[in-house]
Amino acid sequence: MLKVISFNARSLGRKLDLLNSTLQSSHYDIVGICETWLDPSFTDAVLVDGLSYSVFRKDRVNRAGGGVCLLVASSLSAYPVVINSLYSDLEIVVVVVVVVRGIKYTFIVVYRPPGLDALSRSYASRLFTARQHSLLCRALY
Repeated sequence: MLKVISFNARSLGRKLDLLNSTLQSSHYDIVGICETWLDPSFTDAVLVDGLSYSVFRKDRVNRAGGGVCLLVASSLSAYPVVINSLYSDLEIVVVVVVVVRGIKYTFIVVYRPPGLDALSRSYASRLFTARQHSLLCRALY
């Protein structure tokens, strides 16, 4: 059984110590994070601080705030789903995780910033219904 958590960070960069202590003590397999507020100055290595996680993220570009991230324990086989370029403005990460006997789960982390209501809901809904085993982590305001 996978141990999964999702939360809205509202600036993950200011909470890296809390994130890393949580990851060390709770041993989550999958961590979905909305509103990371990260930019390229925060490397994936800084986020996981030597812990064994693969990092999949989509930072907001051209303005502050937003962003999403999915951390997957390195003991699991995981790969990103390529998002159609039509939806490149969306803050969304989609990752397939392969578990025992080839069973695949799709994890979707999406943040709907103001102004992208219909587009983000439409795309996330289609992804969710197209995949047999999916978990949607979201922050919708």
